[in-house]
Amino acid sequence: SGGLGSSREWMSHLQRALHLANELGDRAAIAEIECERGRISLIEGRYGAAEASFRRSRRIAEAIPDASLAGWAQAMLANCHADRCDYATAERDLREALPAIGWTPYAMALLARVLVSAGNVEEGEAFADAAVARAEREGLLPPLPWALIQAGNARIAHGDLDRAAERYTRALTIAQETGNRSWQALALRGL
Repeated sequence: SGGLGSSREWMSHLQRALHLANELGDRAAIAEIECERGRISLIEGRYGAAEASFRRSRRIAEAIPDASLAGWAQAMLANCHADRCDYATAERDLREALPAIGWTPYAMALLARVLVSAGNVEEGEAFADAAVARAEREGLLPPLPWALIQAGNARIAHGDLDRAAERYTRALTIAQETGNRSWQALALRGL
């Protein structure tokens, strides 16, 4: 939150920003704010609110048109579906969104999570490894722990505990260096 405090305070800031964007008629800003509101609601486990925000964001982004922003809203909506164990819908939404958002490591690793959870371990492992490779190749440190965690989860699904532990250890190290507590916790849980 960059010093903004709790998620309640952050949502209050976003509500003010949304009001201002509406007054200015800045539809791109409205779509981005809705996507961020959805992300915070998702973190808080308020799936109905998250889904509504992501759907509004996607609808506005498609009308602008902003294919990348619409793709991100769709990918984040897929995250909601995955958290609710609706893997078929999540997979479909992610496969549609990935080209629009440029095959980002975060979304590729999210698809890996969905595939492994649905029992398609081999393809999930391939997506996780591709996400790790892309993040490393492009120097994208923030999504790298997430990709490594998904690669670790795929290794566990295969019963390869040594390689899983290596992925989780790398993820934990990077998450500690970048201060990402969520990914530190997920890496520790994997270990």
